[in-house]
Amino acid sequence: MIVVGPVTWLGLGMIGTIRGLAAGVDAEQLPIPLPPEAVKSWPIIGERVHELWSLAANNIKVALAQLVPMLKPLGIKSLDLAQGALFSLLELLISIVIAGFLFARGPQLVDATECLCQSYP
Repeated sequence: MIVVGPVTWLGLGMIGTIRGLAAGVDAEQLPIPLPPEAVKSWPIIGERVHELWSLAANNIKVALAQLVPMLKPLGIKSLDLAQGALFSLLELLISIVIAGFLFARGPQLVDATECLCQSYP
């Protein structure tokens, strides 16, 4: 429970945050402030970041439509990582359950193993 509890809490919190973000995008109610003018002075990327940030502050759906082609490879990689983490968590949970069953019968298993070892020299 020391490991499973916090990991489950973290996962459920992340799912809730993503749902809230998606609902905000659908309702166009994400409070994105306008960018400061200092962003334009950033080297190389300043103008483009300022432009996209301003667009997102005014119309998030259009900004996301422009960013989707750039973010799609990142999203695919993130989903692969999340899938791997989910399978790892499931393996951890299964191993904890198996260890729990073995722990309950531990003394009996030790006795049976000792008997087997003594009967085969």
